[in-house]
This record gives sequence, structure tokens and C-alpha cells, in this order.
Amino acid sequence: MKKGRAEHKIERAIRLYTECDGICYLCEKPLGKEYSDLLKFYGEILRKGKVPKPNIKRAKININEDHVVPRAVGVVNSPENIRLTHMTCNGKKGSMLYEEYISQKQKVQSV
Repeated sequence: MKKGRAEHKIERAIRLYTECDGICYLCEKPLGKEYSDLLKFYGEILRKGKVPKPNIKRAKININEDHVVPRAVGVVNSPENIRLTHMTCNGKKGSMLYEEYISQKQKVQSV
């Protein structure tokens, strides 16, 4: 059976969460238990062979998928370019490159 869009989104979210050990790659703080619990719930639904109808991005949780090299720079939407972040961290980074964001963050902290 062919997988639908929801299954792919859930599997990608679970993979990203597992790869980052539940830590935001921008602020290095935990992403939150709520998101972990949500992924476990959807993962169980998938393992049982059912088709969930969630929209992980619209869940009321402060998590976002960030592009390490922003799409505004013209980079494709590849798995290697996506990391999980808090929405607030991603909003602060905007369309900056990761290195630019870290440099700016260090300048602000040293003031």
C-alpha cells in the first residue's frame, strides 16, 4: 500500500526528533515532552496500520522544521537541510544562515 502525505510527515518528524535527541539545534534546549508524546501517539497509530489524519505543523506545540540553509537562498527541501527547532528560535533565525545566526546570538550575549 502506498503511503500518504500524513504518514510521510509523521515519519519525517519522528526521524528528525530521534536524530536530534529532542533538542533544538539553535538554542540547544529540549523541544518539549508534548511533542515527544504526540510523535509516540502518531507512531503507534502508524504501527497498527491505520492512517492518521494529523497535521504535525499545525499542532499547538512550539516546534518548527528549520532549513539549515534557508530556502530563500535557493536550497532545495532536502532531508539533510532540515532540523527541528522551537518556533521562536526559528523566527529569530529567519533567513540567516546557521553561522550568521550563531554569530549574531553570541554578539547579543556578550553585550
